[in-house]
Amino acid sequence: SITCLVMAFLAPYSQIGITATVVVTCCRIMQGISSMGEILGSELYISEICKDRRRYFMIALVIVCSNLGGNAALGISSLILSNNLNWRIVFFIGASVALVGLVARTAIRETPDFINAKLKLDNSFDIANVKKTKIKESAIFNKKIDKKIIISYFFMEAMSPIWFYIGYFYSATILKTKFLMPAEGIIFNNLLISFAVTINFIIICFLLKKMHPLRVMKIKMSICFPFLFFLPYLYQNVSTPQELLIINIIVKFLSFDGFATVPVVLSFFPVLKRFTYGAFIYSCSKAIMYVIMSFGIEIFSRNFGTYGILIILLPFSIGYAFSRNHLEKLERANGNYY
Repeated sequence: SITCLVMAFLAPYSQIGITATVVVTCCRIMQGISSMGEILGSELYISEICKDRRRYFMIALVIVCSNLGGNAALGISSLILSNNLNWRIVFFIGASVALVGLVARTAIRETPDFINAKLKLDNSFDIANVKKTKIKESAIFNKKIDKKIIISYFFMEAMSPIWFYIGYFYSATILKTKFLMPAEGIIFNNLLISFAVTINFIIICFLLKKMHPLRVMKIKMSICFPFLFFLPYLYQNVSTPQELLIINIIVKFLSFDGFATVPVVLSFFPVLKRFTYGAFIYSCSKAIMYVIMSFGIEIFSRNFGTYGILIILLPFSIGYAFSRNHLEKLERANGNYY
């Protein structure tokens, strides 16, 4: 909220020069750090208070609501640019939303899972007459996590930045360089794509009422994998912005990522370290993948054209497939796969 207000009141580049760029960049970095755990925290919270299959549907709704926030941001940006309104309005709205999130975050209680685990640990130390300060040295608190789970979660979360970058930024470059589309046109194009993403998520939400999320992603992968090899050809030979929009909508409907599979992965994390492990892996995967996509796509596209996207897309898609299969084996062993 503070960083939004700083950007809202910041003097323009014409007055303070490069300082404006530095301040905005620092504010964006701080926003990324402060908001990184919000979605994961919401998903984790719901996964611990909903014990049956409903949690997959409920957690999917978190992502739907998050995407609706993206719809709103793009919609407001498009409206402001097309009507020559003051762009600072966006940051005042952002500050208000952040304050609502602050109230929501401080109003909720810890989940029963966390409270019970902590209580059992405290009681065991009381019975043994050991100081509570020794809790962090206990085997329960320092329970190790399977490395395969860490790798699986990394690949699950790594896919969404890839699809996000291809659908919005890579395509925006094509619109800008090949079709000379102005900024407001590109933002409106991204708004239409984000609407398609929201519809896709809503459809998956209802599928999760009938199917295990890993099964849903298996179906999407089966359809998407053959399509991946044609994607560079389609990007290379697109002739109108409308064709590119259709291609991107298809990509968004077929893409596979960590959507709704988070509760499956987090259930294999130790309760007392669940948020710590989850948030750290989540943050690392996003940060690493956005760096790879930002610089990698530029380098590979320069040398291999549109087929350069496969150099990044294929290895991580294969890693995702192995991760999904590993989680399916664990779920089948526990009798949770339906």
